[in-house]
Amino acid sequence: MIKKKYLDILNNLSKTLPVNKSLVVDGTNTFIRGAAVNSSVNEHGVHTGAMTGFLLSIGFAIKRFNINKVYIVFDGKGGSVRRKEMYPEYKANRKAKTSPYQPRLFSTIKHEQEALKYQMKRLIEYLMYLPVTLVIADYIEADDAMTYIATGHIKDKNEHVYIMSTDQDFLQLVNENISIWSPTKKQLYTYQNFHEEIEIHPWNYINYKVLKGDGSDNISGIKGFGTKTGKKTFPFLFEEKQIYVSDIINHAVKNKGKFKVYDTILEDENKLELNYNLMNLDNIYLKKHTKLILDNALSKSYKFNKLQILKFILEDQINSAIKDPEKWLYEVWSKVSWRTKQDEQTK
Repeated sequence: MIKKKYLDILNNLSKTLPVNKSLVVDGTNTFIRGAAVNSSVNEHGVHTGAMTGFLLSIGFAIKRFNINKVYIVFDGKGGSVRRKEMYPEYKANRKAKTSPYQPRLFSTIKHEQEALKYQMKRLIEYLMYLPVTLVIADYIEADDAMTYIATGHIKDKNEHVYIMSTDQDFLQLVNENISIWSPTKKQLYTYQNFHEEIEIHPWNYINYKVLKGDGSDNISGIKGFGTKTGKKTFPFLFEEKQIYVSDIINHAVKNKGKFKVYDTILEDENKLELNYNLMNLDNIYLKKHTKLILDNALSKSYKFNKLQILKFILEDQINSAIKDPEKWLYEVWSKVSWRTKQDEQTK
């Protein structure tokens, strides 16, 4: 009787223990977005909007979701090589262009790029004194590194992962332990609200994207396919049952001639497989040595140096944007863990 009562107490206590919450940030995406929406220039004429927007945006997410561990991933060199080998036109439509503020703030594209390069370098200096784990992934895309962190590196079943990005490819990762935070839409996509928000279940989202394509990455879909057409021609895609590309092709074979979309799919079946391989964020593509490099980077993080950050804020004159810096640092960063695995083993 006493033993049962003791076990009940332990069970109830475990239910009240706080769940670990990690934020995995698409660093390049967040930085570029900060540059596009924040036109700040300090008294010396130095552009600070990109790094200020970055810090404020991440700070907002940390406070909103009560985050206690932060991973920030930036694109490295040669990230798109694997996908470009499969599809040379991958991301081919991405060209250097100015922000909405360029006509007012920058005389040329080169001027803007130089300003962004300076801000990125300065931002990295900030991050080296904040309690974050910083990853710059060479020869793999940041998307793949972030996926590995969320689905491979973090193994604690009591840990909830929030991925911060405007890239909708991450929606395919949503499950009971992974949510996607879109900072532009101020929308959190969770396992519970996904179907209501997207009209499809998360495990079938990748197949929906395979058919629809992705204009931002220059990946064409099946002509004529959209949500309305999909519900009529592939109703099972929107049901709770998990499906595969082979199910889509088999359905098109059985219904050939009934709708144009079926015939289009059968005319170019290879497109579906190619699109799946381009869009799928499954880490089966990561090589063993790449995972080892990532694990090594993920085992380290920077310690919080409040005085150094305050010094940077004053030097860059961004204390008008980050109002009451001391309060901001306390409310946002003081509760984020900076301990590495080595620290935890030796404490």
